[in-house]
Order: sequence, then C-alpha cells, then structure tokens
Amino acid sequence: MLKPTLFISSALILVAGANAQVLDLPDSFERFDVSGVKLGDTPDAAIATLKERGYDCNLRGLIGPDGAPKNEHGNAGYMRCSTTEMVEAGRRSYARAEMDLFFGNLDLSGSGTDASKVFVQKMVFKERYSDQPNLDTMHARIQSKYAGAERRQGKWHVRGQSAPDLEERQEAFEAKRKSCTDMRNQARSNGTTPEEQIEVWECELERAELNYQYLVGQPAQLTADYEIGRNEHYSTMNITAEWPSWLRVQEIHLQASNTARSLEAKKAGPQIDDEVETTF
Repeated sequence: MLKPTLFISSALILVAGANAQVLDLPDSFERFDVSGVKLGDTPDAAIATLKERGYDCNLRGLIGPDGAPKNEHGNAGYMRCSTTEMVEAGRRSYARAEMDLFFGNLDLSGSGTDASKVFVQKMVFKERYSDQPNLDTMHARIQSKYAGAERRQGKWHVRGQSAPDLEERQEAFEAKRKSCTDMRNQARSNGTTPEEQIEVWECELERAELNYQYLVGQPAQLTADYEIGRNEHYSTMNITAEWPSWLRVQEIHLQASNTARSLEAKKAGPQIDDEVETTF
C-alpha cells in the first residue's frame, strides 16, 4: 500500500545545460482554491486537505515504473480522488465529489526530489447534488468565491494575474529568438560549419531558458459550469483550474533536451574506432 508521503526533500544535484533548469512560481501566481486544494500545492498538502474533507485518493499515477516519483520534463504525474460520501441517483450511487489532480515539477532536470518543487498544475473537480439547487443559487456561489468571474458561452471564467514583469520577459525572449533565427539563417546561407552549428544550438538553449521564464510569468485560469440535467437525478458543478502554459514548458524542455544531447555529441566530435576491420 502506498503511503501519502511520496516526496522526500533533499539537495538538488544539477547538471549543466537545459536539463538543469529549475523554475520558481512568481509571487503573482493565482492559486485558485477548489475544495480546499490550491494550484501550487505539493502532493502531500493536497492529500492531507482532501483526506480531511472525506476523500480517498489513488496515488499510483504519481509513481513511475521504477517505483520512484515521476519527473519527466516537468511532468510529475496525477492523482484521482473521490469522496466516500455517495449520492443516490435512481438505482445507482455516485461519489458526491471527485477531484483529478495533475502535477508539475519545477525542477525540469528529471532527477530532482525536492518536494517543494512538485506542485498542483491542474485540478478537475465535479460535485453532484441530489437536491438540484437552482441556477441562480449556484451562480451566486461561483461569483462569491471567485472574484472577477465572468460568464461567457455558458461558463464562468476567471483569469489570474500575470507576473508584473511579463512584458520584459517577453521582450527578452523575442530578442533572443530573433538573434537565433538570424544566426541560423546566416549559417545556412554560407554552408553551416560544425562550429556554426554549435553556436546555433547554444543560442537555442539560451532561447529556451528565456522562454521558460516568459511562460512561467503567464497567468493561471479557472472555468466553472453548473448543470441541471433533464434526465438525471442530480445536478453537477464542474470546475477546472489550471496553469495552461506549463504544458508548453514541458514541450520546450523536451526539445531543449534533444538539442543539448546533439550539442554534446557535436562538441565531442566524430567517434572513430581504429580497431574496426574492413575488407573494402
């Protein structure tokens, strides 16, 4: 049986290059509370909160095939929880509430075990009500809990705050991206040499670093939707809170990791085995 405490705090051993990237949540990050759990919470904090509220959690999605906590390009796994309290609907019973949590790891190296770097990146929540409260009541609850919620296309939307220096982060990233593009185009027009290829890849890794910082400064968001089904015996509240830019961070880190490996191989030069026998 898995124990709730999955992550052990320890000093991080970092390697050079893009794989050593360790990020921080900006102070402006909007955490959004859903059933007591907040974006940015550690797995242990989320588990403790949900347990107090009558949830049971399946922790297997947090562990990799080797039995260690997941951390692959910032992806730290997921966890599915549901209440022990049930709602009777006709001849069936359902959990009163369900919560799916998706985790990220701010240490992108793939080797970090610092618990403070593992955080809730996305929450998907559903709650069922057998007494089916009316729309006005539940919409008022949403507006009361989530300040600034606006209703568009049948759902309530809330957008968090960006980092105060987001514009500067974007400018730095765009400038580096242009520099790398110009360098790459110049190398191609002259016939790329190994030295130029190394310079291009080094520039790409610097660009990835600035792109991380820009994306991390972008806001979290929340959507909520209350439904009274015609043929159901209960109504449902659906809430999704997430930091969508993190998915792009993971994609960029995968690309940067591939670039770092290519750069390492290019710097090492051709690997020639003089002992190989040939007959041609």
